[in-house]
Amino acid sequence: MRKFFTFFALAAMTLSVNAQTVYTDATTGLNFVITDENTAKIVAGDYSAMNDLEFSTVKQGTTTYKVTEIGDRVFKNCKYLAIFAMEDDNTPVTIGEEAFAGCESMEMCIISNCVEIKKKAFVGCSVFDGDVPMNVKIVGDSAFAGCPQFRIQTFTDNSEKTLISIGAYAFEGTKAGVSSYNNIYLGNGQDMHIGEHAFKNVTNAKNIWCGFKSLTYDGDKSPLDDIKDQIQVVRLLSTLEAIPAKFFAGVDNAVFNTIKVIKVNESVDDVPLDDLKTIGDSAFAGCTNLSNSSINHIFGSSLTTIGADAFNGCSAVTAFAL
Repeated sequence: MRKFFTFFALAAMTLSVNAQTVYTDATTGLNFVITDENTAKIVAGDYSAMNDLEFSTVKQGTTTYKVTEIGDRVFKNCKYLAIFAMEDDNTPVTIGEEAFAGCESMEMCIISNCVEIKKKAFVGCSVFDGDVPMNVKIVGDSAFAGCPQFRIQTFTDNSEKTLISIGAYAFEGTKAGVSSYNNIYLGNGQDMHIGEHAFKNVTNAKNIWCGFKSLTYDGDKSPLDDIKDQIQVVRLLSTLEAIPAKFFAGVDNAVFNTIKVIKVNESVDDVPLDDLKTIGDSAFAGCTNLSNSSINHIFGSSLTTIGADAFNGCSAVTAFAL
């Protein structure tokens, strides 16, 4: 059974860094500064011996502070840190750049209301077994690169708590899921942005759920280009308003379904995409399994614009009309 790391002290230690007073929580040994919002930000210290850490707040004297940020590189290369748990459902938390990078023993990180994970936060955590928490809105560049046990995304029917920005190479070398839970969920009724090669070398990417309102991406190729040969099913949610250029280009092994999600585990299939207004250039180019039946559902009542070569090479499509 693991023992949680505890730092014993008679009183909290204080020091000053960059004109900010740094306090040390007597229970956990974590250093922190007090933010302008009167919350705590965890900052660097000698954490090299930490193994498992579980806490919800930090304390200075008799005053307790909620933690809203884990600073840049705070736990970088802490090779014994295996479990990090900070549970407070009501306090939004940001994980800083390289905060846990190189934590080679990291198996689990539980932060109940994490809203942003900055670049390279978990890069190189080779045994990290987890997935993106539902509250996270932003995942930075290479945030989980080199985490082969990490699973990408879980679904929420609350559009206020859905991932809206994925950085370049964010999930490089991770996996979409395990067993039948091999889904990548892209939005639920909001605008979304994805950086270059966000899904490079991702494995087990069989099912893609597209529920974004609109989506932009960096580079010349679709974010799905790196995983297009793995994709077996594409689910187009009724929240779609615009499908960007080239987005599904070359996804030639997949079956396309339209779906309306009522709530988690409850949905209606084969519904028209009545909010879809625009299909970009070459959006479905080369999608050889896209059928007339699918087209009939994609073409809802609001569709006004179909880009050049949007359905080029879709050999199963014989006719369509607005």
